[in-house]
Amino acid sequence: MASRNLTSQGRVFLAAAMLLLLGLALDLGVNQPRQREIGRLRAQRASMLVNLAGIQQHDLDLAAAAQRLGIRDPERGFVFDSSVDPVAFLNDVVARAGLTTVELSTEASVAQGRARRTVFTLVVRGGFGRIFDLIRTLEQGPRLTTIDGFTVMQPYEGTSLEGRLKLSIYDPLQGGGQ
Repeated sequence: MASRNLTSQGRVFLAAAMLLLLGLALDLGVNQPRQREIGRLRAQRASMLVNLAGIQQHDLDLAAAAQRLGIRDPERGFVFDSSVDPVAFLNDVVARAGLTTVELSTEASVAQGRARRTVFTLVVRGGFGRIFDLIRTLEQGPRLTTIDGFTVMQPYEGTSLEGRLKLSIYDPLQGGGQ
């Protein structure tokens, strides 16, 4: 009977070992793919966190630029002040700066995004300080204006300086600017 008990105990031990091996096989078959998926998801999460940090930094940079440009609502973008004709606007700014207009001509007018960009050549005559004031007024004024290039030189006659500016004034397209 002792040999039967060993055999019964052996069978129980063998059954337990088989169940253990079956459990390990199932664990490897089911959990190993899950572990790989968890690893893949963790790597994807880390990559997304890096991307998010870059997007957040970009947003901070945009907010700082908007503040420097005086834009109160960056979601809305630039608010175009197109209540005054660009030519009248330029003539007014030149007169307020105490300069004389030598030439004012339009080179091109093209649609760019939600705005129409009109390129002007403006030549004025006066002192350096007044020309500098004109440039500052154009950059900080109510119209969205870019100065694409400028030169200041002594003309052939007279004692005043001549300022030659190439600039662009932006106006909203119908239904898209404000």
